[in-house]
Amino acid sequence: MQSMQTRFFALALGLFYLLIGILGLIPALYTTPPADAPSVSVTAGYGLLFGQFPVNAVHDIVNVVIGLLGIGAGARFGSARFFNMTMFLLLGVAACFGIIPTLNTLGGILPMWSPDTWVHMASAILAGFFGYVVPESTHVEPAVVHAH
Repeated sequence: MQSMQTRFFALALGLFYLLIGILGLIPALYTTPPADAPSVSVTAGYGLLFGQFPVNAVHDIVNVVIGLLGIGAGARFGSARFFNMTMFLLLGVAACFGIIPTLNTLGGILPMWSPDTWVHMASAILAGFFGYVVPESTHVEPAVVHAH
């Protein structure tokens, strides 16, 4: 059962990030950042998704890639566990960067500030739980007995 939870979470996280990545590519869904928003050098698609979450083309592509990897990883327990462990680390670092003003745009390439920081933090904590805490299943299928 635990392996199903780990696989399901990898799949769910993948679907979430894929959806967010795709939605971020739709200009009608984002607004212009306020004048005091951190500046970015990659301005293609730069805006606030739903008026809250900073995105640009790079951010959207990263979200789509995370999403596709999560969906693929959800097929097997080992892959799902590795994906969750990796997302714990990467999204945890992204959340930390989002808190630090000099790092919250990753050098102007990827905006990661405001509520986006909390999405990364929540994703990292949950991924860490399913990657590191949820135990591997100890269930072993019984051997098939063949009559002679």
